[in-house]
Amino acid sequence: MATPNLIHHFATAALASAKHHAIDSSLLIGVRETMRKSQWNAEDLLRFTTVLRENLQDEFYGLASSRCPPGASHLSVELMLLSKNLGDALQRYCRFYEMATDGLKFELRDRQDLAHIDITAADSSRDEHHFLMEWQAIRWHKLAQWLIGENIPLISVEFMHSSHADPAEYAEAFGIECWFDRPCNRLSFPRDYLKRNVVRRMADFEAAKAKNHNLLVSPEIHPSWRNLLTSSLCARLSKKLAMPTMEELAREFDICSQTLRRRLKEENCSYRQLKAEARRELILDSISNDNLSLSQVSLLAGFSDVNGLAKLTKAWAGLSPSQYRIVAREAHDDAL
Repeated sequence: MATPNLIHHFATAALASAKHHAIDSSLLIGVRETMRKSQWNAEDLLRFTTVLRENLQDEFYGLASSRCPPGASHLSVELMLLSKNLGDALQRYCRFYEMATDGLKFELRDRQDLAHIDITAADSSRDEHHFLMEWQAIRWHKLAQWLIGENIPLISVEFMHSSHADPAEYAEAFGIECWFDRPCNRLSFPRDYLKRNVVRRMADFEAAKAKNHNLLVSPEIHPSWRNLLTSSLCARLSKKLAMPTMEELAREFDICSQTLRRRLKEENCSYRQLKAEARRELILDSISNDNLSLSQVSLLAGFSDVNGLAKLTKAWAGLSPSQYRIVAREAHDDAL
């Protein structure tokens, strides 16, 4: 989770919960130095939430309408490890939390080519930062990927609340642009992944716990072809090189073009989508660069004036180019 602004948002929410429940900072063993930092990293955040959970005896950090018993997250993983495939594992996960708590509800929905995980809070008024909803969504995605040992490309990520951080950081956390102010909290992915075998065993989980290894930081998965190819295309665009054909791109990764097309189809993605995503990433990065004027960015994006660029950024991030630049600058300043 190399997303400083998003981590800062999560840290703010966790500290607010600790203050609300009147937890004496002297009781937060091992985090006093962390609390003095102006900016936390992922390990700092995970250490703090662990201590907060233990002090409150609540897996939901005191942010849900009812608490979730300590140890529930470990037990849910152990139940999932008994499953043959991911679909069965996710059903066990949902059923377990239905019995363990009514603070949050997880539901697996299977619709045509897509599978959905819906997350519903019984009462979100205690979580004004919406930390719990976003944290659980990230946890679910990382855990599911760890179980099958490979990347699960999300088709869409939707939240009912408004965005709290830089859109690019949400995209980095989930591997795709997130949508806010939607009717439900939902993660959607290709339903074929429900058939993937669970490759982890209890010994893997015990080893991770023994090493104090958190699956939210490094879930031991293989990068998706979508992410690999998008990075390659972004590098080409930044050097103003022509876009390669599928055959040329396949040779770069020492794979035949037919196999590459099949792999992309498995991830519910096309080469046209990859080129569009690479262009989007490069343009947003260029807008964030204060050394470039917005007129220069417009030309790089292929527009004769800023109006065309404004329409794109409004569609992508819900902001004008100048607004997006301000948000990006503030996120950068917070990370320093």
